[in-house]
Amino acid sequence: MKLNIQDKIPPRAIELEKSVIGQILINSDSFVNVSDILTSEMFYKKENQTFYEALQLMFNNKEQIDTLTFVNHLRNTGKIEEVGGVMAVMQLTNNILSSTNIRSHAKIILEKYLQRKLIAFNYLQVERLNNEFKLVSEIELISKEITNISQKYVGINTKSLSFMDLLLLNIESYYTKKNTEVKNEYEFGISELNKNLMIERGDLILLAGRPAMGKTAFALQLIRDFSRTGKKGLVISLEMTKEKLISRIVIAEAKIDNKRYRMGQLQSYEETRLNEVTRKIDNWNLSITDKSSLTISEIETLVIMENPEYVVLDYLGLVYLEGKDTRNNELGAVAKRLKAVAKRVNIPIIALHQLSRDVEKRGDKRPILSDLRDSGELEQDADVIIFLYRDAYYTKISNNMEIEIDIAKYREGASGFIKIEHDYQVSNFFNRGVF
Repeated sequence: MKLNIQDKIPPRAIELEKSVIGQILINSDSFVNVSDILTSEMFYKKENQTFYEALQLMFNNKEQIDTLTFVNHLRNTGKIEEVGGVMAVMQLTNNILSSTNIRSHAKIILEKYLQRKLIAFNYLQVERLNNEFKLVSEIELISKEITNISQKYVGINTKSLSFMDLLLLNIESYYTKKNTEVKNEYEFGISELNKNLMIERGDLILLAGRPAMGKTAFALQLIRDFSRTGKKGLVISLEMTKEKLISRIVIAEAKIDNKRYRMGQLQSYEETRLNEVTRKIDNWNLSITDKSSLTISEIETLVIMENPEYVVLDYLGLVYLEGKDTRNNELGAVAKRLKAVAKRVNIPIIALHQLSRDVEKRGDKRPILSDLRDSGELEQDADVIIFLYRDAYYTKISNNMEIEIDIAKYREGASGFIKIEHDYQVSNFFNRGVF
């Protein structure tokens, strides 16, 4: 059956469009409550598009806005007859008592506009699929369109902030931290780490090291720390299944022996603890995606749609950059896109990265920042770079649980080393001390 877009009446909210314009006319200050949501193209009716464009121009020019000045502006620009004459303008303020609902009305207009955009896109997609079909191109096109539409919702519930607003928020943030025990919104369970590092919204954190250094285990520690405080998390695992990740989280949180758990040989007291922890974890606000490969556009869309408070990506080298190889210099492009989405959605993104074998050619196998330069200048894009190093992997000393955390780059603070211990039986990290 052939689809015909003209057989359906497009989603629209004409009365609300008129209401928003009328509310601005009776209270010009209310324009700032919708200017971060609406543009003229979002109005369905042509006359309402013209009205909003005129109001926007008057506001930008700091002109007084009321019904009479608005009529005069439309007459001077030669658009008064185009919108239906003076009477059409006068009717805009009929039955408008206040502007208290203007923002909620604007959101509905936006939703109707996005519905029309999606409908139009889907009809065009049907036409393309009936003619020439290229799977990779089609997936990329769909991903970009969804991302573009999704981004219009980012920040929809927050007004544009003036310079004074930002100053007040900054000082309020300081005194909030001063008067509360929790100084870091993203509090770590390792106190020595809290003393030396503060993760903030908009940060891209790179957690790097060679294989078997404990990168995933350390990331899971952070996930557990953040989840206990009620933060909504998104884990994107391109290497490990969600079943294995959940298993490792449960083992670590319950502090039970890894091997005996996997063999079904726990003691009764451990099984009791396992059941208690499972009930507790069930309340965590955590989402896990475990697809083996995702494009950076798909990850951007996923982050925007899920709207988490932090993201953990395991790992960077498996992210696919559309149309290109992700190795070497392409990793820099992926990291740059991750940094952009972290800033746009205003959350920290923690990305795991596996260093090349070149590290092991040196006598001292501890990673350094220059190890990243062959991977697309990752050093430039990250706000925080943490290297993990486990000497026991090379010395084969089985009772050595020490792990070195090297905060190699910290845009907002000083770099430094921390030594902690990792109990591999229960996959937990413990304070050891700073050196």
